[in-house]
Amino acid sequence: MEFQPSADISWQSWACNELNQAATYPSSYANVHKGDMSKMGGVIGNDVGQWKPYSNAVRNAHLEKLEEFRKSLPTNMNENTRHTKVLEFMAENGLRQFGKPHIGKFAEQVRPDPLHCKINAWQNLLDILHHEAINRHLFQEFIETLSGAVRSEISDVS
Repeated sequence: MEFQPSADISWQSWACNELNQAATYPSSYANVHKGDMSKMGGVIGNDVGQWKPYSNAVRNAHLEKLEEFRKSLPTNMNENTRHTKVLEFMAENGLRQFGKPHIGKFAEQVRPDPLHCKINAWQNLLDILHHEAINRHLFQEFIETLSGAVRSEISDVS
């Protein structure tokens, strides 16, 4: 019998005990940084690829760094303030690991499904178009374009 982690990203975030949203590092599958995610042809892979999946060794190192920071905080600090400080530290240091993975050593087996990759690519493209529309004072045109009807038939381009 073989354990195959679910392709559902919410389940994976829980199972790996990671933050499931990050402004700076938007992919929970590898060290994809917001500043380099627009690279054409970029791939996630151990042997080849621009981005490397998180190994259990990396997860443990990140967790140790986070635990050191948590211990450095004053013990009388308000819980909300403590949580905010922890999240800021994680964002500044590119950390996603909030605690030990619930699925233990199997966290290393988590991989993105193709739908996740497509959604991330389209989200990134729409984000770029949105910023350009704002910068060029074309927000209304941008919204009208996104609100347009979707054609269901495919025309022959040849």
